[in-house]
Formats: sequence, structure tokens, C-alpha cells
Amino acid sequence: MDTLAAVTAPPARPAGAPTGRTGAGSSGGGPAAAPVVVGYDGSPDAVRALVLAADDAAGTGSPLHVLTVARLGEDPAARTAAPAAGADPGAGDHAVEPVARAEEVLRHAGALVERLHPGLPVVRHLHLGPVATALRSAARDARLLVVGARGTGGEFLPGLGDVAAELVAGSPVPVLVVTAAAPEPAGPGGAAGATVAAVHGDGRHGGDDDAVVRRAQDWAGRHGGAVHVVRTCRPDERWSSRDDALLSAGAGAGVLVVAAPDDDADGLGGRGPGRQVLGRALCPVLVVPAAEAAAAR
Repeated sequence: MDTLAAVTAPPARPAGAPTGRTGAGSSGGGPAAAPVVVGYDGSPDAVRALVLAADDAAGTGSPLHVLTVARLGEDPAARTAAPAAGADPGAGDHAVEPVARAEEVLRHAGALVERLHPGLPVVRHLHLGPVATALRSAARDARLLVVGARGTGGEFLPGLGDVAAELVAGSPVPVLVVTAAAPEPAGPGGAAGATVAAVHGDGRHGGDDDAVVRRAQDWAGRHGGAVHVVRTCRPDERWSSRDDALLSAGAGAGVLVVAAPDDDADGLGGRGPGRQVLGRALCPVLVVPAAEAAAAR
């Protein structure tokens, strides 16, 4: 089942709010399953993210929501408004091409998911407006948000490196950040390699460490494989930065689970990943939301 939701521009409701749960999980008398939301722009990282998101949704019985953003300029509403008196009537036609191309990107995503998991409920969302805002809003009721580490830099999810960094710092749900180098799944619903919980283990971040281990256990329980707990803050200062420690912990892993970053994310005192971890890790990085870690403290 593959449904294309209507194009959404920033309206009176929060910018980028989802267009609805048309299709996936919307029928029946019981509550709809929380969806997996994935940002997609056709880039290599986004394709890998879509594959893993579809695997996770199929393995857990969740609907899959695929979102892309057509960037029309700083003020999308102005770019689609009627031309002023005396203006060239065709002056606004340039807005049609980004939307049409974004729709094609979404069609490609739907076709890819159908090949991988025939019959998986899919809702495709096309938004106009800030990328991070659209993804964060769409993920409010999600079980998981999946994004590629880097995008195309074009109209669709532009500068996804910046977007991914913004999302992991403020997402209300876990964020899985994926690069094109992420390992192939070991089987339906599974990721290759062990699930690695990267904890501080220094006694000062007990709540964060507990939340990370719980998420790692949950991931491994759904996808299979062992859980390895790795301390990334040691008295001998084995690593020069927190990022070096996390990249080392994730080497050869199926998924690396970390706490959301704080203001000291680039130093050994910080909780979570800096930008280079999200872009250079050779495995998907599952970031535990800050609110979840705070509740465990």
C-alpha cells in the first residue's frame, strides 16, 4: 500500500506538520501503530536510510512514512502566490519544477520500498519549508526517525549534514543516522553486526548510560544479534576526543547507540556524537533523545 499525501506548505498550524495518516495504519478499530519516518532525497545516504527504515518498519509491523522537502526559496508561500499586477504570468512557473521533481523522488522511494517489502504500508509526504522543521514535526508521533548523514544539497533535504546535526540535538524520538557505507542487513528486519551501546562508564553520566543500554537492548531484541557495551571515557585518555572514542566503538558494529549530544559533544566530557561521527561512522548511529536520557537520570 503506497499513498501520496498532499503537498504541504507552512500553514497556520506548525510549519511542516504531517498531512495526515492516509492509508498506513489508519483502518481498523484499534489505535494506529506508531510509524517509522524517513527523510528521503534520492542521495546515496538517503537510499541507504530508506532501506534500513523499510526493514525496521517491516520487521516491527509499523507503517513507513517517507518525507521529502521541495525548497522553493526563503518564503515558499510567496513563491507560489499569484504574480503581481503587470508581472509576467509565467514568472511563478519555476516553482512547479521543484515540486514535480520532489514528487518523482517520492515515487522512486515508493517503488524501491515495494520491491523490498511488497505490501508494506507507505505514506509519502511532500513538504515545502524548512527541512529540519518538517522532519521534526512529522516525527512527533513516530517510533523512529531515520535520516541520511548527508543529502544532495539540492532542492530536496538540502545540506542534510546540518539537518541531521540539528535533528539529533532536538528530536523527540530516537534518530537513526545512516551513511551509504552502512552495512547490508543480515536478513529481513535485521542489521549486520552487533548492537554497540557507547556509554561513558565514568559514574557521572549514569542516566545517559542507562538509556543508551536500554535502547541498544530494544534494538537487538527487534533486529537480532548481541549487545556490546563499550566505555568511551577512560582515565588513560585513550582518545583525543569524544568523537574518536565513538568512531572506534562503532568500527565493525551493526548499529552504534549513543546519547543525544550536548554543548560539549566534541570533547570527552560531552554526552553524544559530534558532527564527524554522524558523517564518518561506518555503521548507522542510533541517537537516544535527550528527554529520554534525562528521564533516566
